[in-house]
Amino acid sequence: MGKESLGKLAPVELRDYWEREDTDFTQWLAEAENLALLSEALKLDLAFESTETNVGLRKFRADIICRNIEDNSRVVIENQLEVANHNHLGQLFTYAAGLDDVKTLIWIVKELTPDHRAALDWLNRITHEDYNFFGVEMELWRIDESRPAPKFNVVVQPNDWSRIVQEAAGVDSGELSEGKKLQIEYWSSLGDFIRKTASKVKPPKPNPTNWVGYGGLSKSGAGFLLILNQRDAAVALQINRQKYPTWFDQLQTQADAISRELGFTLEWDDGEGKKYAMARYKKQVDVMDRSQWPALHKWMIDGLETMRRVFKPRIAMLESEGVDELAQ
Repeated sequence: MGKESLGKLAPVELRDYWEREDTDFTQWLAEAENLALLSEALKLDLAFESTETNVGLRKFRADIICRNIEDNSRVVIENQLEVANHNHLGQLFTYAAGLDDVKTLIWIVKELTPDHRAALDWLNRITHEDYNFFGVEMELWRIDESRPAPKFNVVVQPNDWSRIVQEAAGVDSGELSEGKKLQIEYWSSLGDFIRKTASKVKPPKPNPTNWVGYGGLSKSGAGFLLILNQRDAAVALQINRQKYPTWFDQLQTQADAISRELGFTLEWDDGEGKKYAMARYKKQVDVMDRSQWPALHKWMIDGLETMRRVFKPRIAMLESEGVDELAQ
């Protein structure tokens, strides 16, 4: 039995599909499914905020503004469907300077020149670890007469994990407590576990904190946390009560159905008087016992993936109904 002949892979010119950057490509990228492709390539959890946003007194317009779910900081995306040039790099910096709480700058181009790549690499070397610069080359491909398929090639990115681990490992002067050093060690170990198991979960930055944040929901203001304390661990859904005052209450009315679908029971905390409300899946642990860590890693990742699967459609339904839009 003969095999079917293979198709021919061919590039598609970006301008043949998107005539304009502002009205065509930017609007395409802002759609949730396309922004998710960029998020996956960058290993960031991006939540859309706005397009063509006025910045500064001269009314410069930033292409796309997002939120990084991990720390709720702002992300500026500059689009250029041509070979990189100085003007667009300058615009990217102007937008970042004119907006509050920007920590990540992403430049999407048809082709990044060696000089501009060197500039972004240099910025990643000299700036504080909280600030990240990405250079992304955009491609379109088709097989025979198929629809064009997008491909994001990340050619410049910060070396976050190695930089943070190296700096943390060099702390011998008492700047970090033993507890903080243990937190760095645990999140580093979890990252190794994720990479070895080929999980789709993004490895966490090994920071000296007792929690790491994850997105997976369509807007900022709602996300997931992995939490580690001395005697217990948790996977949690977190809702910003200031932005979405009724979301948590509506979800809690579905608690029984949610528990059946999850296969485990949540602890619901309405966060009265606080900014955030949480639904937690908790487990008692002894974090000092490193022999428990592999099992704890699996428990955390399984719990996170299950909660994402169960809560994502419910959050999407609340969002589509326009609940709490006036609170934004």
